[in-house]
Amino acid sequence: MRKIIFIFLVVMLSGCETTWKKAELQGFTHPKMKFTAQLPVNWMYFSNPKMIDITKDGELLNDIFVETVGFNTELSATKKRYKPNMLMDELAEVDIDNLRSNASIQHFDVFNNQMTTLGGEDAYRFEIRYQTSDGLKKKGIVYGTKHHDRFYRIGYMAAEQYYYDLHRKSFEKFIQSFQFSD
Repeated sequence: MRKIIFIFLVVMLSGCETTWKKAELQGFTHPKMKFTAQLPVNWMYFSNPKMIDITKDGELLNDIFVETVGFNTELSATKKRYKPNMLMDELAEVDIDNLRSNASIQHFDVFNNQMTTLGGEDAYRFEIRYQTSDGLKKKGIVYGTKHHDRFYRIGYMAAEQYYYDLHRKSFEKFIQSFQFSD
């Protein structure tokens, strides 16, 4: 019986394993999320059908992410929803409210909230500063845009001291290379 339980646990835990890969020089195409971008060289990334996570020094210290959120999906912190007929500034407010209401985020501040473009689509962009529940001060940049039937959130979060400024240019290059592939 112990052997069966052991085998069961090994199989189950191996299915939960996250496979991180090293970013190479070539561009990256995410076939399910339908975008291409140049990942920062020698960073590590993990992707699944609805997101990609990219880091140089570990997710707590610096993190670039792209995620798709289904329209009309209830958001975790506010229960609000992104809707396909919303204007960019309305989508930004939903995003900001959801971050502000997150229980693990304290001393939340938004600045440089503006409209822009991303991958040829209208988008919003804002910067944030906050503290984690463990006391780590972080800064970030968040973009949001609609493309066909999907809502995309693209962002960069890093420890405010040292890491944010160190890797911000890598994020800006990623954003400049971001294109929709359909």
